[in-house]
Amino acid sequence: PPPRHASPRSIRQEVSVALNRSTGSSGTRDHDSPDDKSKWECVRKGVCCICCESNIDSLLYRCGHMCTCSNCANDLHRSGRKCPMCQAPVVEVIRAYSIL
Repeated sequence: PPPRHASPRSIRQEVSVALNRSTGSSGTRDHDSPDDKSKWECVRKGVCCICCESNIDSLLYRCGHMCTCSNCANDLHRSGRKCPMCQAPVVEVIRAYSIL
């Protein structure tokens, strides 16, 4: 029978793909509202699109967007709200660390 949970390796692979994708412009739409544009402006500057104060340090699992700080990401997860970029459900928050 297939495994019931994702293996750590498959989660690492998904996180790696999401991290690589986060530097591109995937997920943007041609018909962005002014709110969407300001969210993406914050994200491009590396700042949380919710509080616009803290640095982005969290990956929203399952969609893979990196657009929030850990405090805002955990608030999204606890409250059952969706990803502010694509409206996907937030299944888990993964803290990301950069060596830059």
